[in-house]
Amino acid sequence: MAELRFWSVLACVLSGMLMSPPAQAQQWPERPIHVVVPYAPGGTIDIIARQLSSEMERSLGKPVIVDNRAGAGGIVGTEYVARQPADGYTILLTTVSHTLTPSLQKLQFDPENSFDPIVHIADSPQVLFRNPSFPAATLRELIELARKKPGALNYAHGGIGSPANIAMELLKSMAQIDVVGVAFKGAGPVVTAVVGGQVDLGVASLPAVQAFITANSVKALGVSTGTRTSTLPDVPTFAEEGVTGYEFNTWFGFLAPKGTPPAVTERLVRATNEALRSPAMRESLKKQGADPVGGTSAEFSQLLKVEFARWPDALRRAGIKGEM
Repeated sequence: MAELRFWSVLACVLSGMLMSPPAQAQQWPERPIHVVVPYAPGGTIDIIARQLSSEMERSLGKPVIVDNRAGAGGIVGTEYVARQPADGYTILLTTVSHTLTPSLQKLQFDPENSFDPIVHIADSPQVLFRNPSFPAATLRELIELARKKPGALNYAHGGIGSPANIAMELLKSMAQIDVVGVAFKGAGPVVTAVVGGQVDLGVASLPAVQAFITANSVKALGVSTGTRTSTLPDVPTFAEEGVTGYEFNTWFGFLAPKGTPPAVTERLVRATNEALRSPAMRESLKKQGADPVGGTSAEFSQLLKVEFARWPDALRRAGIKGEM
């Protein structure tokens, strides 16, 4: 009898071990999910996170809480998520800087191998723009003028190593032109400097400059993405203006700590894609100058693989150096 009870207990234990992961996946989520934004409140990524979280709550049936953990250009919040349990309850909303930073700074964690990709949320361009009185009306004309006057023109950007700075330095490298960069503290002062004629050109994210383009206070010369953005459909891409092969996407996406159960990841993928299909979410993204993407975790994984492989050499060729 004792032997029979032993084998019965053992069978129950083994059965529980085998059934536990699927059961946990089916029950997930059982508590609120935290979306860490590694930047301060109020910016584009924060606004996207808050609208997306609101939409995802309907699908997941639990609160989705935005947690801003700013510092060191996104490193503080990113490292925090990398060290959290891989249970799907803490995820990271990040952007292109995630794949740029390893080539610019020495880190205490591995951003490429510390996370599982969830989904590619949206793409947004950097915009090259000019004061209305600037003599070059198109990017082609600007390139021609810059080649005639190397080092005579300048452009404003939001800081060394910022997406705007990198986007323009890549353009300079690929177009073989010499335009002097002038660093400002953020996109707002960049736009102000171009509007006031203090600098010839500016590069900034679309949300920062969109209202000024609409008001004709500045003129857009091109967008950095591989295709035109729906927000500025009449503005050509850099590639269309003769810089063949140019593409720089300010992408946004969800990542989870490495080892997150696949069933949990898939649940997050479904919830995110459902949110991206909602009219409110699409309208919110449009206001931020972003185009929704969505898709699978495998597709986002491939994008990240390409991005991590691309930047070390691309930044070196463009002469962009960090604090290694």
